[in-house]
Amino acid sequence: MSLDESCAPPHHGHTMKAELQPMNDEPMTGFINMQSVALGEAISATYTLPACAKDDPGRTFPVVYVLHGKLRDLFGPTPQGLMRWQATEAKGRIGTIEVETFRDIADVLEIIIIGVNGGLSMYHDSPRRADVQYATHVTTELIPTVEELLPVVADRTGRALVGHSMGAMGVSYLGLLEPERYAALGCRSGAFHLLELARNGCAFDDAFPKDLGDWKIGAEVFGQTITEADYRKWTPYCMIDQVDPAAMPALSIDIGIHDTMPDFVRSNRLMHEKLLERDIPHIYRETPDGHDWVPYLCEQITWATQVMRAKNSD
Repeated sequence: MSLDESCAPPHHGHTMKAELQPMNDEPMTGFINMQSVALGEAISATYTLPACAKDDPGRTFPVVYVLHGKLRDLFGPTPQGLMRWQATEAKGRIGTIEVETFRDIADVLEIIIIGVNGGLSMYHDSPRRADVQYATHVTTELIPTVEELLPVVADRTGRALVGHSMGAMGVSYLGLLEPERYAALGCRSGAFHLLELARNGCAFDDAFPKDLGDWKIGAEVFGQTITEADYRKWTPYCMIDQVDPAAMPALSIDIGIHDTMPDFVRSNRLMHEKLLERDIPHIYRETPDGHDWVPYLCEQITWATQVMRAKNSD
Protein backbone atom coordinates (compact mmCIF):
# COMPACT_ATOMS: atom_id res chain seq x y z
CA MET A 1 0.00 0.00 0.00
CA SER A 2 1.88 3.01 -1.27
CA LEU A 3 2.05 6.27 0.64
CA ASP A 4 2.53 8.31 -2.51
CA GLU A 5 0.09 7.47 -5.29
CA SER A 6 -1.91 9.40 -7.83
CA CYS A 7 -5.38 8.68 -9.15
CA ALA A 8 -7.32 10.31 -11.95
CA PRO A 9 -10.99 10.96 -11.19
CA PRO A 10 -12.99 10.16 -14.32
CA HIS A 11 -14.67 13.58 -14.56
CA HIS A 12 -11.49 15.67 -14.43
CA GLY A 13 -8.73 16.18 -16.91
CA HIS A 14 -5.73 15.95 -14.61
CA THR A 15 -4.53 13.83 -11.74
CA MET A 16 -5.36 14.33 -8.10
CA LYS A 17 -2.53 13.78 -5.64
CA ALA A 18 -3.41 11.44 -2.79
CA GLU A 19 -1.47 9.66 -0.07
CA LEU A 20 -2.02 7.56 3.02
CA GLN A 21 -0.87 8.90 6.40
CA PRO A 22 -0.87 6.03 8.92
CA MET A 23 -1.22 6.88 12.59
CA ASN A 24 2.04 6.24 14.43
CA ASP A 25 0.55 4.05 17.12
CA GLU A 26 -2.02 2.30 14.91
CA PRO A 27 -0.60 1.48 11.49
CA MET A 28 -3.92 -0.06 10.36
CA THR A 29 -5.66 3.28 10.92
CA GLY A 30 -4.85 6.62 9.37
CA PHE A 31 -5.79 9.41 7.01
CA ILE A 32 -6.24 9.61 3.25
CA ASN A 33 -4.92 13.03 2.30
CA MET A 34 -6.11 14.36 -1.05
CA GLN A 35 -5.60 17.52 -3.06
CA SER A 36 -9.15 17.69 -4.38
CA VAL A 37 -9.80 19.04 -7.86
CA ALA A 38 -13.56 19.09 -7.24
CA LEU A 39 -13.20 21.19 -4.07
CA GLY A 40 -10.11 23.15 -5.07
CA GLU A 41 -8.42 22.42 -1.74
CA ALA A 42 -6.81 19.75 0.40
CA ILE A 43 -9.21 17.39 2.18
CA SER A 44 -8.78 14.22 4.20
CA ALA A 45 -10.78 11.12 5.01
CA THR A 46 -10.07 8.51 7.68
CA TYR A 47 -9.49 4.80 7.11
CA THR A 48 -9.45 1.75 9.34
CA LEU A 49 -8.33 -1.68 8.13
CA PRO A 50 -9.12 -4.90 9.98
CA ALA A 51 -6.25 -6.47 11.91
CA CYS A 52 -6.42 -9.57 9.72
CA ALA A 53 -5.29 -7.50 6.70
CA LYS A 54 -1.72 -7.60 8.08
CA ASP A 55 -1.60 -11.40 7.77
CA ASP A 56 -3.21 -11.72 4.34
CA PRO A 57 -1.81 -9.00 2.03
CA GLY A 58 -3.53 -10.41 -1.07
CA ARG A 59 -7.03 -10.31 0.39
CA THR A 60 -9.59 -7.63 -0.47
CA PHE A 61 -12.29 -6.43 1.89
CA PRO A 62 -15.75 -4.88 1.62
CA VAL A 63 -15.73 -1.17 2.42
CA VAL A 64 -18.27 0.92 4.32
CA TYR A 65 -18.15 4.69 3.84
CA VAL A 66 -19.43 6.47 6.98
CA LEU A 67 -20.94 9.93 6.36
CA HIS A 68 -21.00 12.26 9.38
CA GLY A 69 -23.62 14.75 10.50
CA LYS A 70 -23.44 18.54 10.66
CA LEU A 71 -19.85 19.06 11.79
CA ARG A 72 -16.86 20.35 9.86
CA ASP A 73 -13.78 18.22 9.21
CA LEU A 74 -15.12 15.44 11.41
CA PHE A 75 -12.84 12.71 10.12
CA GLY A 76 -9.82 14.77 9.06
CA PRO A 77 -6.23 14.81 10.44
CA THR A 78 -7.03 17.28 13.20
CA PRO A 79 -7.18 16.77 16.98
CA GLN A 80 -10.99 16.72 16.74
CA GLY A 81 -11.01 14.26 13.86
CA LEU A 82 -8.52 11.94 15.55
CA MET A 83 -10.41 12.08 18.85
CA ARG A 84 -13.75 11.28 17.26
CA TRP A 85 -12.37 8.44 15.16
CA GLN A 86 -10.70 6.81 18.16
CA ALA A 87 -13.47 7.58 20.68
CA THR A 88 -16.46 5.42 21.59
CA GLU A 89 -18.72 6.92 18.92
CA ALA A 90 -19.36 3.52 17.32
CA LYS A 91 -20.38 1.68 20.47
CA GLY A 92 -22.64 -1.34 20.00
CA ARG A 93 -22.85 -5.11 19.83
CA ILE A 94 -22.08 -7.47 16.96
CA GLY A 95 -23.58 -10.79 17.92
CA THR A 96 -22.22 -11.42 21.40
CA ILE A 97 -19.21 -9.10 20.96
CA GLU A 98 -19.21 -5.63 22.50
CA VAL A 99 -17.56 -2.98 20.31
CA GLU A 100 -16.50 0.56 21.19
CA THR A 101 -14.85 2.07 18.12
CA PHE A 102 -14.76 1.88 14.34
CA ARG A 103 -11.52 -0.06 14.71
CA ASP A 104 -13.35 -2.68 16.78
CA ILE A 105 -16.10 -2.94 14.15
CA ALA A 106 -13.57 -3.31 11.34
CA ASP A 107 -11.76 -6.08 13.22
CA VAL A 108 -14.91 -8.05 14.09
CA LEU A 109 -16.58 -7.73 10.68
CA GLU A 110 -13.31 -7.91 8.69
CA ILE A 111 -14.13 -4.83 6.64
CA ILE A 112 -12.52 -1.49 5.81
CA ILE A 113 -14.26 1.61 7.15
CA ILE A 114 -13.79 5.05 5.59
CA GLY A 115 -14.78 8.22 7.45
CA VAL A 116 -15.95 10.69 4.78
CA ASN A 117 -15.59 14.44 5.21
CA GLY A 118 -18.65 16.33 3.99
CA GLY A 119 -18.16 19.72 5.60
CA LEU A 120 -21.58 21.41 5.80
CA SER A 121 -22.54 20.44 2.28
CA MET A 122 -25.40 17.90 2.66
CA TYR A 123 -23.02 15.90 0.40
CA HIS A 124 -24.45 17.76 -2.61
CA ASP A 125 -22.79 19.80 -5.34
CA SER A 126 -23.57 23.47 -4.80
CA PRO A 127 -24.98 25.33 -7.83
CA ARG A 128 -23.44 28.56 -6.55
CA ARG A 129 -20.10 27.66 -4.96
CA ALA A 130 -17.30 25.99 -6.89
CA ASP A 131 -15.65 24.93 -3.61
CA VAL A 132 -18.72 22.97 -2.42
CA GLN A 133 -18.84 20.04 -4.86
CA TYR A 134 -19.00 17.17 -2.39
CA ALA A 135 -21.05 14.71 -4.45
CA THR A 136 -18.43 14.95 -7.19
CA HIS A 137 -15.65 14.65 -4.61
CA VAL A 138 -17.03 11.47 -3.08
CA THR A 139 -17.93 9.70 -6.31
CA THR A 140 -15.07 10.72 -8.60
CA GLU A 141 -12.21 11.34 -6.16
CA LEU A 142 -12.60 9.62 -2.80
CA ILE A 143 -13.97 6.26 -3.97
CA PRO A 144 -11.41 5.86 -6.80
CA THR A 145 -8.64 6.87 -4.38
CA VAL A 146 -9.74 4.29 -1.81
CA GLU A 147 -9.85 1.63 -4.51
CA GLU A 148 -6.38 2.62 -5.71
CA LEU A 149 -4.65 2.73 -2.33
CA LEU A 150 -6.44 0.23 -0.11
CA PRO A 151 -7.25 -3.50 -0.51
CA VAL A 152 -10.99 -3.15 -1.06
CA VAL A 153 -13.49 -5.03 -3.21
CA ALA A 154 -13.56 -2.53 -6.08
CA ASP A 155 -17.06 -3.04 -7.43
CA ARG A 156 -20.66 -2.57 -6.36
CA THR A 157 -20.78 -5.77 -4.31
CA GLY A 158 -18.13 -4.39 -1.95
CA ARG A 159 -19.33 -0.78 -1.46
CA ALA A 160 -21.82 0.55 1.08
CA LEU A 161 -22.76 3.96 2.47
CA VAL A 162 -23.91 4.50 6.06
CA GLY A 163 -24.70 7.85 7.66
CA HIS A 164 -26.29 9.71 10.55
CA SER A 165 -28.35 12.94 10.35
CA MET A 166 -26.87 15.07 7.53
CA GLY A 167 -24.85 11.98 6.65
CA ALA A 168 -28.04 9.94 6.22
CA MET A 169 -29.30 12.62 3.83
CA GLY A 170 -26.01 12.26 1.96
CA VAL A 171 -26.31 8.47 1.87
CA SER A 172 -29.78 8.60 0.33
CA TYR A 173 -28.85 11.38 -2.11
CA LEU A 174 -25.62 9.79 -3.35
CA GLY A 175 -27.21 6.34 -3.41
CA LEU A 176 -30.16 7.48 -5.51
CA LEU A 177 -27.94 9.59 -7.75
CA GLU A 178 -25.96 6.47 -8.75
CA PRO A 179 -27.80 3.41 -7.39
CA GLU A 180 -25.75 1.01 -9.49
CA ARG A 181 -22.58 2.00 -7.59
CA TYR A 182 -23.53 0.62 -4.14
CA ALA A 183 -24.66 -2.64 -2.55
CA ALA A 184 -26.28 -1.10 0.53
CA LEU A 185 -27.44 2.24 1.95
CA GLY A 186 -27.93 2.66 5.72
CA CYS A 187 -29.64 5.80 7.06
CA ARG A 188 -30.02 6.74 10.73
CA SER A 189 -31.86 9.89 11.92
CA GLY A 190 -31.78 11.44 8.47
CA ALA A 191 -34.08 13.60 6.38
CA PHE A 192 -35.39 12.79 2.92
CA HIS A 193 -37.13 16.11 2.24
CA LEU A 194 -34.32 18.61 1.77
CA LEU A 195 -35.94 21.74 3.09
CA GLU A 196 -37.33 20.66 6.43
CA LEU A 197 -33.74 21.05 7.58
CA ALA A 198 -34.60 24.75 7.61
CA ARG A 199 -37.11 24.07 10.41
CA ASN A 200 -39.60 26.48 8.84
CA GLY A 201 -42.18 24.02 7.54
CA CYS A 202 -41.52 24.88 3.92
CA ALA A 203 -40.80 21.34 2.80
CA PHE A 204 -44.32 19.88 2.85
CA ASP A 205 -46.26 22.23 0.60
CA ASP A 206 -46.25 22.97 -3.12
CA ALA A 207 -45.35 26.66 -3.03
CA PHE A 208 -42.27 27.39 -5.16
CA PRO A 209 -39.81 28.97 -5.24
CA LYS A 210 -39.08 28.31 -1.57
CA ASP A 211 -37.16 30.79 0.56
CA LEU A 212 -34.71 29.20 3.00
CA GLY A 213 -35.22 31.92 5.57
CA ASP A 214 -32.52 31.86 8.25
CA TRP A 215 -31.20 28.40 7.29
CA LYS A 216 -27.66 29.67 6.68
CA ILE A 217 -26.11 26.31 5.82
CA GLY A 218 -28.72 25.61 3.15
CA ALA A 219 -28.42 29.11 1.72
CA GLU A 220 -24.64 28.75 1.48
CA VAL A 221 -24.97 25.49 -0.46
CA PHE A 222 -28.13 25.96 -2.53
CA GLY A 223 -28.80 29.70 -2.58
CA GLN A 224 -31.46 31.63 -0.68
CA THR A 225 -34.32 30.30 -2.82
CA ILE A 226 -34.92 26.93 -4.47
CA THR A 227 -37.07 26.27 -7.54
CA GLU A 228 -39.35 23.27 -7.87
CA ALA A 229 -37.08 21.72 -10.52
CA ASP A 230 -34.03 21.96 -8.27
CA TYR A 231 -35.95 20.75 -5.24
CA ARG A 232 -37.00 17.60 -7.10
CA LYS A 233 -33.47 17.09 -8.40
CA TRP A 234 -31.80 17.40 -4.98
CA THR A 235 -34.40 15.78 -2.68
CA PRO A 236 -34.21 12.00 -2.06
CA TYR A 237 -37.97 11.71 -1.54
CA CYS A 238 -38.53 13.06 -5.05
CA MET A 239 -35.62 11.13 -6.57
CA ILE A 240 -37.37 7.86 -5.67
CA ASP A 241 -39.87 8.59 -8.46
CA GLN A 242 -37.07 8.41 -11.04
CA VAL A 243 -35.14 5.35 -9.89
CA ASP A 244 -35.54 1.87 -11.36
CA PRO A 245 -36.62 -0.34 -8.42
CA ALA A 246 -34.61 -3.23 -9.86
CA ALA A 247 -31.44 -1.12 -9.72
CA MET A 248 -31.85 -0.05 -6.08
CA PRO A 249 -29.24 -0.99 -3.50
CA ALA A 250 -30.46 -2.64 -0.32
CA LEU A 251 -31.85 0.12 1.89
CA SER A 252 -32.24 0.39 5.67
CA ILE A 253 -33.84 3.40 7.40
CA ASP A 254 -34.37 4.04 11.09
CA ILE A 255 -35.42 7.07 13.11
CA GLY A 256 -36.03 7.85 16.78
CA ILE A 257 -39.65 8.87 17.39
CA HIS A 258 -38.47 11.58 19.80
CA ASP A 259 -35.96 13.06 17.36
CA THR A 260 -34.98 16.63 18.22
CA MET A 261 -35.69 17.54 14.59
CA PRO A 262 -39.46 16.89 14.59
CA ASP A 263 -39.92 17.10 10.81
CA PHE A 264 -37.38 14.29 10.41
CA VAL A 265 -39.88 11.76 11.78
CA ARG A 266 -42.53 12.87 9.31
CA SER A 267 -40.00 12.82 6.48
CA ASN A 268 -38.97 9.25 7.33
CA ARG A 269 -42.58 8.08 7.42
CA LEU A 270 -43.34 9.70 4.08
CA MET A 271 -40.21 8.12 2.58
CA HIS A 272 -41.32 4.71 3.87
CA GLU A 273 -44.75 5.19 2.28
CA LYS A 274 -43.19 6.29 -1.01
CA LEU A 275 -40.93 3.23 -1.10
CA LEU A 276 -43.94 0.98 -0.49
CA GLU A 277 -45.88 2.70 -3.28
CA ARG A 278 -43.00 2.00 -5.68
CA ASP A 279 -42.57 -1.60 -4.48
CA ILE A 280 -38.96 -0.94 -3.45
CA PRO A 281 -37.78 -3.44 -0.81
CA HIS A 282 -36.35 -1.81 2.31
CA ILE A 283 -36.07 -2.06 6.08
CA TYR A 284 -37.89 0.63 8.07
CA ARG A 285 -37.73 0.98 11.83
CA GLU A 286 -38.75 3.55 14.44
CA THR A 287 -36.94 3.44 17.78
CA PRO A 288 -38.10 4.79 21.18
CA ASP A 289 -35.43 7.50 21.50
CA GLY A 290 -34.14 10.60 19.78
CA HIS A 291 -31.39 11.78 17.41
CA ASP A 292 -29.01 9.10 18.69
CA TRP A 293 -26.45 7.19 16.66
CA VAL A 294 -25.39 4.72 19.38
CA PRO A 295 -25.88 1.78 18.88
CA TYR A 296 -27.56 2.34 15.52
CA LEU A 297 -24.50 3.30 13.48
CA CYS A 298 -22.88 0.01 14.48
CA GLU A 299 -26.08 -1.85 13.57
CA GLN A 300 -26.29 -0.21 10.16
CA ILE A 301 -22.64 -1.04 9.41
CA THR A 302 -23.21 -4.64 10.48
CA TRP A 303 -26.32 -4.93 8.31
CA ALA A 304 -24.54 -3.39 5.29
CA THR A 305 -21.68 -5.86 5.72
CA GLN A 306 -24.13 -8.76 5.73
CA VAL A 307 -25.64 -7.47 2.47
CA MET A 308 -22.20 -7.24 0.84
CA ARG A 309 -21.15 -10.70 2.03
CA ALA A 310 -24.34 -12.16 0.56
CA LYS A 311 -23.75 -10.44 -2.79
CA ASN A 312 -20.16 -11.69 -2.89
CA SER A 313 -21.25 -15.25 -2.21
CA ASP A 314 -23.80 -15.29 -5.07
